[in-house]
This record gives sequence, C-alpha cells and structure tokens, in this order.
Amino acid sequence: MRKRTQGLLLGLLLGLAPLLYVGHVLGTDYVVARTSEPTEIALTVEGKQYLTLAEWFGPQALDHSAKFGTPLTYAYTFAVNWRTIARSSVRRNVTISTMACDENRRVLGTYTTISHTIHLCDRILTEPIDVQASLLAHEIFHSSQFAPADCVENEMQAYRWEAYTYDLVLRPDGETDLTHFLDRLTSRWKAGDDALRPFVLEGLGVKQQCGGGR
Repeated sequence: MRKRTQGLLLGLLLGLAPLLYVGHVLGTDYVVARTSEPTEIALTVEGKQYLTLAEWFGPQALDHSAKFGTPLTYAYTFAVNWRTIARSSVRRNVTISTMACDENRRVLGTYTTISHTIHLCDRILTEPIDVQASLLAHEIFHSSQFAPADCVENEMQAYRWEAYTYDLVLRPDGETDLTHFLDRLTSRWKAGDDALRPFVLEGLGVKQQCGGGR
C-alpha cells in the first residue's frame, strides 16, 4: 500500500556475523565483550546506506542475529529518533529469543527484566520486515527503561515507538492481519493521543493488563 524494498541485507548480515564473531569487522578491531558504548557499523547494500549496531551480531547474539538482524538494522537505519533507545538496550546486554505461541495469542512480545531478555512469538518471523521491526522497537523500548512507575504510560510510549518505526521502515509487497492492525495503530498515532489512547487502553487491553490504569 505504501513502502517498498528489502534487497540483499539479510544475506549480508548473516555473512557479517562470523566476521564479528572472530573480532574484526569492516577493517576495525571489534571487542567481543559488550562495552559501555555500542559500536555503530555502516553498511552499503545495492548502493543504499544502512546503519546497525555491532553488538547485535556478536557471539552472544548469534542466535537472534540470524533471525532478527535485518529488521533490527532496518529499525536502526530508518527510525532515527529510536536509535538512542536501541543503544540503551544494548548497554544493558539485552538478548532476544523466540517462543512458540498459540495463533490466538494477542501479546506477541514480552520483556523479562531479571534476565534482560525479549521474548517474541516465533510466528512473527514470517511477517513482513516492517512488522518485525516495529514489534522489536516496542519491546526494545521496554528493555531500555529502568523500573517505569506508570504501566499505562510506559505501554503508551512503547506503542508510539511501534507506530513510528512501522511508518518509516520499508517492505516488499504483501499484507497480513498484523500489517492491517499496524496500519490502524499508525493512523491513530498520527491523529494524536486523543485517538491513540482509547485504541491502546481499551482496544488492545492495556488498561486491564496494567490493573486498571487511567
């Protein structure tokens, strides 16, 4: 409907992971251990420029880099205002894993504070790239927060970042139930909080999820 393209980025990133594993990427020494400041990498694919974080492809992240390297890179490249959140998450050594989910499950991602782990339903791996990137943006926002006091406002902000990322990340042709949902979410986000808040709190069950909220 809008937005197009994906290119050869996945293949490049999968090829990049072993280079990071041995500690060298793009001619620059790469320290395997996580550092206080994440390492930003510039990539050129089919003449297009992309940015990503090296730590997403280190040995501790090889499992999810193979699955989420492309959507993470698309989110980091196109959702410019979200980059600070992504870097904060990396500083906390957040990892990403997948879990089996029933088709009727409404919550497709969770963040566990004790283990610093994002758990995503494995069925999102078959979704278009913009869906994957936006769901990652949502959960990575949660992972960057330190003991948020207000559950409802924390979820509202996460959905804002989800809509923001979905709106900016390109995808090839194809629509799913989740792209239709994210079209509606993004439309309400663009209309402002008066439209977004009831959609998130009532329509998505966040008010109940947060124990009443406001």
